Amino acid sequence: MRKIYRVCSVWWRSAFALSFLIMSAQHAQGSGFYIWTHSSRDIGSGFSAISVNTNDASCIWFSPAGMASLNEPTLTLGSQLIVPNFEYYDDGSDYPQLGGLPVQGTQSSGSALATALVPSAFYSQPLAGDLFAGIGFNAPYGLAASYDSDWVGRYQCVESEMTTYNINPTIAWRLGDQVSLALGGNMQYASIRMKNAIDFGSILASQGVPGALPMNTDGQVEVTGDDWGVGYNAGLMYRPASGTLVGLNYRSEITYDLQGRADFNVPEQASMMQAGNYFVNTDVQMDMTVPATLALGLAQHMGDKWELTANISMIFWDCFDELRVRYDSAQEDSVVEEDWQNTFEYALGLSYAANEKWTLRCGVAYEESPIRDSYHRTPVIPDGDSIWLSAGFGYRASEWCSIDSGILHMFYNDIAINSMGATGDELNGHYEAGITSMGLQLNFFF
Repeated sequence: MRKIYRVCSVWWRSAFALSFLIMSAQHAQGSGFYIWTHSSRDIGSGFSAISVNTNDASCIWFSPAGMASLNEPTLTLGSQLIVPNFEYYDDGSDYPQLGGLPVQGTQSSGSALATALVPSAFYSQPLAGDLFAGIGFNAPYGLAASYDSDWVGRYQCVESEMTTYNINPTIAWRLGDQVSLALGGNMQYASIRMKNAIDFGSILASQGVPGALPMNTDGQVEVTGDDWGVGYNAGLMYRPASGTLVGLNYRSEITYDLQGRADFNVPEQASMMQAGNYFVNTDVQMDMTVPATLALGLAQHMGDKWELTANISMIFWDCFDELRVRYDSAQEDSVVEEDWQNTFEYALGLSYAANEKWTLRCGVAYEESPIRDSYHRTPVIPDGDSIWLSAGFGYRASEWCSIDSGILHMFYNDIAINSMGATGDELNGHYEAGITSMGLQLNFFF
């Protein structure tokens, strides 16, 4: 009875802490706007073991068939801190159609992406026979970019924020000693907020308004929208031999029809344009699809203490071809061509069971960026190819509780950007970038 009380007490306190994190979380990107950090155990192994996790309930996200190896009720509560450092340096932003007129504004920045605290919670429960059920909560996609209101790229982005929350009920079946299968549904909420300046000086000058000059009459627009989407996921685990485990996992894409508002701040010199139902506050619609993913992983024991893990993941980013905002006013659609490409992530890891309580982990990975070139890169998502190095540990505190922790750093080469804005401004510069992720999770076994 005392053990049950301790477990329930920790569970309650952890759930309360997690609910606070959920309400206060901001998000930052991994590849594109995908967030990898749903398990601190996987952070330590460089995400090389995500498809073959059979140790805790966080398997529900990456490897749901792993629930078939959890023979007791299991609760996993985690929080992962993402600390990005994306600093922009200008290399000559200008207006090409105006003879290379320089864009006025701040030419460097602190970190363009915000620090993020990403929560996760997973629970797995054995049912009758070889059937298992579980549910997961996490934040799979997100970003948070913020720049000075007077920087050179203000006409393309001042602030942007995307938040998602995913609820994932899942069923797993154990088919003998070698095979397990899983199927899950996903109910996912997404919200977007984007803010940028508008160069009304260029717009008025193009219409022949006397005295109008580029960059001398700035306004601003803020666009928001949200929606719910649904999808599914499936997983397979196979043990071809003792000490060898193979995992295959798929998640479907999810499509949103985001409904929201556009709020304009129009300077007095441009207010006459509102008489024609342009640049007025109005309802908006945005279509967005988050990508399908496919992952294949291997775990191979080498003796009693060592385990080698490897994983290859494919993210089908070709669903993200443009970002279009449709206005209910006379305003023409705002369109940013993205034309993203599918990407791969390759990971290799090693773990060492030092004794019955301690396990040490390390990993290395390479991730491709979905952005084709500097002309398709925008300050909203200034992503690039990256190399990851990680380390972590697991500690079995008791028969009913274990702890996993990890730290990972993503290394980027300088990321070039040559992005054209709606009024002809071209942002020419580069980012010096890196991201550090740290995570801590508690696993409870009942």
